Amino acid sequence: MNDSNDKITLYDLPNQLKMAEAALFGAVRQAGGQGPSSLLGTTPRRVIQQAFTSGSFFELHDGFRQSSTRETWKAFVLEASRKPKSLGFIRFEDGVPGLARTLRRDPATIWRNLETWSYGYRPLVIVDKMKEPGRKPSTYMIQIPQLTEWLLFTASMRAFKDSGMPNTVSWYQIRQMPELFTAIDAPAPVHGHQISYQEAKRLLRGAKTEEARRRHKPRRSR
Repeated sequence: MNDSNDKITLYDLPNQLKMAEAALFGAVRQAGGQGPSSLLGTTPRRVIQQAFTSGSFFELHDGFRQSSTRETWKAFVLEASRKPKSLGFIRFEDGVPGLARTLRRDPATIWRNLETWSYGYRPLVIVDKMKEPGRKPSTYMIQIPQLTEWLLFTASMRAFKDSGMPNTVSWYQIRQMPELFTAIDAPAPVHGHQISYQEAKRLLRGAKTEEARRRHKPRRSR
């Protein structure tokens, strides 16, 4: 389950990554086996990256008033979706200093951000630590779970389109859903299940209604 028998992790993110990769390659087979980049190439990943770094996203979550924090979050999102097989995960060596080098950010700032983003019922980030015999636990892998959900959902829906499945969600709807759903903090629909054009239209209409309702609500103090 873990990398080796003498390494223990808190959340077992390595296994979570393997499960995400299995889901991705299942979608690849559904689409005819063209490869991960055919489903999660630069353009579809950019759509999701923009949804997770938009003004609407930052307004929904505490702690993003400072531009430096928003830029750090953007670095997290871009790194966790840098390749088709990244799938919302970042793996690194040497703990938080190693992550800071990967993201080109100050380690103390990264530590404070992780403390904030990993807190709560539905955390923005899951931080995994590895324990080896005779060594202190070391942070070595993180996941942005909502980013994983949207990447896998997009891959799944694009696979249905590529396979020629009739009456499925449209390309335009696939692009719209991450933007509108993240703007109201709604989770991605379950990946791997076909969504019809009519169902996607209903979901998007509901998301737009909720977004308009929230836009007209008085803003909470932050």
